[in-house]
Amino acid sequence: MGVAAQQDEEAMDQLLRSKKLLEKAEDILAKEANVEDEFYQDRKPIKRAGNLAYKAVLNALNCLFDPLEEFRDDKSWYQKRMDQFGSRPSILFHSAYCTLHLSMGYDGNLLPQVSEAGLEVAKEIIDWVEQRLEMA
Repeated sequence: MGVAAQQDEEAMDQLLRSKKLLEKAEDILAKEANVEDEFYQDRKPIKRAGNLAYKAVLNALNCLFDPLEEFRDDKSWYQKRMDQFGSRPSILFHSAYCTLHLSMGYDGNLLPQVSEAGLEVAKEIIDWVEQRLEMA
């Protein structure tokens, strides 16, 4: 197997891991985050789900970058690279950061609509990465 084929296979494996992380985040919300009076009742599962979903996004995005380049969990590092893909991917990443990492993962926002929107953005980013990998 050539180097390019091996890198493609590794990227697809990493993308599959991202999808599984996102599924775990969705499961946490479905099974552990009880909604009562239109709000989640506990911040802990929201935080866990948000952190997992954000990790899924970063993991997927790493498929697009040079594997020899050091990856950082720094928002500005990813934002700078996403800006190169145009405004939509850049806005999606910023939205994922604000919703998944800050509102859900850090604050544990109790509005189910926030979590739903965050997970939808994560799915859209992962799908976008998959499309880019298939075109490569």
